Amino acid sequence: MRYIKYILLFLFLSFFTSACAFAQTQIKTIINVDESADKPVLVALIPFSYVNNTLESQGRLHQLIYENIRISGALRPFPVNKMLSRPNALNEVRYSEWEQEAVEYLVLGQISLNPLTQKVQVTASIVDVFQRKEILTKDYFYEEGAILTAANSISNDIFKLVTGVEGVFYSKIAYVESDNSREPRHRIFISNLNGSGAKMIVQRRQPIFSLSWSNDGKKLAYVSYENNMVVIYIHDLRTGNYQKFTNNGRGASAPRWDRDDKRLAFASSSINGTDIYLLDLTVNKVTKLTNARNGVINTEPFWFEEGNKLLFTSDRIGWPTPMEYNLNSKQQKRILSDTTYTLMPKYLSEDRVLFVKLGDDRVYSLYHYYMNIEFLEQITTKFDIESFDISKNKEYLVYTESLPGGRGGAIKFMHLKTKQSFLFLRNRPNKILREAIWSPN
Repeated sequence: MRYIKYILLFLFLSFFTSACAFAQTQIKTIINVDESADKPVLVALIPFSYVNNTLESQGRLHQLIYENIRISGALRPFPVNKMLSRPNALNEVRYSEWEQEAVEYLVLGQISLNPLTQKVQVTASIVDVFQRKEILTKDYFYEEGAILTAANSISNDIFKLVTGVEGVFYSKIAYVESDNSREPRHRIFISNLNGSGAKMIVQRRQPIFSLSWSNDGKKLAYVSYENNMVVIYIHDLRTGNYQKFTNNGRGASAPRWDRDDKRLAFASSSINGTDIYLLDLTVNKVTKLTNARNGVINTEPFWFEEGNKLLFTSDRIGWPTPMEYNLNSKQQKRILSDTTYTLMPKYLSEDRVLFVKLGDDRVYSLYHYYMNIEFLEQITTKFDIESFDISKNKEYLVYTESLPGGRGGAIKFMHLKTKQSFLFLRNRPNKILREAIWSPN
């Protein structure tokens, strides 16, 4: 069953052929970033030495950090089996050896068990090979059963020191898994970034879509059906309780939290069309932002993080195009002047937007648009997806591949600067994956 979200998105695929008939208007310059992507930084993670060899986690910590580096996209782990030496201390590092291998950073250290507290202590050092100096030495403490926490903490420090950007290894991913059976079940799961620890949060007979995580991490909004109407559910992740919302008895969809979690932008339909609304959760007041006529559809709102602007998608000009609504001036404008199908606009910053656009070859691709200078760059040559979301540090996408028939496929990550993609979760037999989103922290 096709999700109502994509019915609301103007029956995009059914308009596919007619869209390509429109003339193409160049913005300024379009470049293919696939050919000029940044290269991942090579990092050698030396297996830590163990002061106490009885630790159950021996070797596991190195494996988890190594995997975090591998899936980061910005960094690339140097293969352990190609290491000519494995220094355990700073005075054992032979810099010329690593320079020859083009390794830019080393990570080394020791693990020990405190017999009094029974806590594990990791002393890790990060070394800049080209500058031939230590840039961080830090102690990490964790319970034997909390090894993933330690691995993520060390990984975040490595990522921040190398890239200058906060790491996201503590992040979690929420996603929908549906049964492909006669009596389907639709479930929301939340898991760690490495795919472990998946926990079912919601289970329903009706399809679930349009997930949105509150910025305090405590609530999850989503859309499902009730009495043949699309309804927004606000699920409290701590208690398991939920609230339902409809727009005065009309369907409500595409919810999106603002920065302070006090307002929820959403889309709702009437006989005139589909409009963008704001729900003020503090006073339960609904405000209409757009004014659809003649069946125009406005949907998929996305907040600018300062809370004073929204992006949304509208077909008011005859095909879907990104629009921006300013809540201070109450003015709205097109942000793109060309005449092609453009979907799912999302802010990277105040003047930079990501969206999916249909090309001359009838293939959807991911683009990065600089609004101030009207400069468009192509990030991928093909981006056939069901949905995508941006990480808190603006470095990553998580996306669900689209399969024939509009079904969700595997969930993957992409690092935007290096264009490296990695598998997060693969479809299981008779299961369909959809709607992956990042946690806000």
